[in-house]
Amino acid sequence: MSGGKRETADMVKIMDRENNLWQSYFGAAWGKICSIWHNIGGFVVDEKNNKVYADENCRALMGLGENVDSNKFKDFISLNGGGHDLGLPLRMEMLDTTEGVTAGIVYLSKEHFATGILEELDVISQSDLVRLLDGMTSSSLLALVRFEGADRLLDSDCCIGAALKAAVMALPENAAAAFHSDGQFWIYVPRFDGKPESFAADIRRAVEECQLPDEFGVRSLARHSMTVTAGISSGFEVPAKLMHAAGFALYEAKAKGAGSTCCFTPEKYAKQKSDIENIRAFSELLDKNMFTYHFQPIVSASTGEIVAYEALMRTKGNVSLNPLQILDCAKNFGRLYDIEKATLKNTLKYLSKHQADFENRRLYVNSISSHVLDDNDFYAIVNDYGELLEKVVIEMTEQTEIIEDDLERIRVRLEKNNMSLAIDDYGTGYSNTSNLLRYDPEVVKIDRSLISGIDTNPKAQKIVSKMVEYFHSSGYT
Repeated sequence: MSGGKRETADMVKIMDRENNLWQSYFGAAWGKICSIWHNIGGFVVDEKNNKVYADENCRALMGLGENVDSNKFKDFISLNGGGHDLGLPLRMEMLDTTEGVTAGIVYLSKEHFATGILEELDVISQSDLVRLLDGMTSSSLLALVRFEGADRLLDSDCCIGAALKAAVMALPENAAAAFHSDGQFWIYVPRFDGKPESFAADIRRAVEECQLPDEFGVRSLARHSMTVTAGISSGFEVPAKLMHAAGFALYEAKAKGAGSTCCFTPEKYAKQKSDIENIRAFSELLDKNMFTYHFQPIVSASTGEIVAYEALMRTKGNVSLNPLQILDCAKNFGRLYDIEKATLKNTLKYLSKHQADFENRRLYVNSISSHVLDDNDFYAIVNDYGELLEKVVIEMTEQTEIIEDDLERIRVRLEKNNMSLAIDDYGTGYSNTSNLLRYDPEVVKIDRSLISGIDTNPKAQKIVSKMVEYFHSSGYT
């Protein structure tokens, strides 16, 4: 068993990049390819060990959930393998394999795309849009819109086309739509005399209320979760600035979450343009889960042994935000909850894959006390990593006081899952004696400001000595 979740041999496993069999057929680049293009996925069946591996795209395309019987999966493969058209917009191609192994690729066929839908709307190219912008005036409005939720639908291109059609029908007659990139389009209104916020609301309403084709591309779905995120700019007299501001606004909207809208005027753009790289990086960080973690050892003063590691949030790839910048952006865009969720899920995933490093050691995970996970999100994590939670120490770090209902919810979760609680930065802000009694933690971490220079400060020595004496007598580490 590779992680905390109970798994059996007859369940399909999510692709493990460290699995040698998977690597031999799909290699190191496959995961990156699938993260860029969601309309293709892969699977490997190991007959000898009765194991099936399928990546997340494959599962989504085939409509599979978390727990899939491997025998049913293999039956489906045997019935539909060999490059057959599955009767859906879905195709399958089998790979040449050794005896006892079956591997293949599933993908959406472009032949099933809603033919002509973009041509019907007269969607122009980005270069044609630039030529149109040459004649713009200061009353022109430009929106860069991104259709969200299509990746959860089988024929995502068709659904994006239907959503764009609905959006264009809600626009003034003189509006033009231009292709930007997958799932993103420019919408240009040369002479706009309304409010940008109303314009955005009309587009969002049109998309949310439109009918999308179902997974067979035949019937229409009136109920769906697809929406539109938009960055809107107006009031500029130079085309390049109008486009740049719309792109900037979309990054800010994405940072706030799917379905959000941001409007930029020259005044707002001038004030915030210095922040564009941070906003762009923060948006990418959350969208692509580009977090990584360093693990700082916690050492026993009496034995010198490492007894735990504290997970320290960092970034990877081209994102170079430090933790304080990440938290600042998350606070500004209302995404602290998303940081809380990603932190717990990502660190437990790491713990699951590196259990040998945590033998007889615990994992300290920082928590934002004012953004406790709701039951759905928390118990989804418990379902995946429940057996590992007994190694986790939740560390309350944020300088805000937690409300009593949330504190009680945390207590119940800690007790049910054998987790522990620590208070960080004791002696500053809300980490005070009254809250120490409210939280009743297992561990207290004294703030650095009380420790720094303590070797030459007799007053600090006396204060900290008394604190430690009190903690120990109260049963705190």
